[in-house]
Amino acid sequence: MIAIEILNDGHLAILHTISIGYRVEKASVQDAYISSRNLFEQLLHFIGENRNFMGILLKEIHSTLIFQ
Repeated sequence: MIAIEILNDGHLAILHTISIGYRVEKASVQDAYISSRNLFEQLLHFIGENRNFMGILLKEIHSTLIFQ
């Protein structure tokens, strides 16, 4: 039950974090660089705040790669 809650909360949070950095219009290289840097910083912050979710996510990816 707790794992499902962690997955659901983490899923919504990571989608929100990624959507912040999604660009829908053209921009200069400098603007794109700044947006990418900010997105990277937000993702690192997300990872720090959601360690349990990231642990589950990475174990799932690792397990999937082993079974392929």
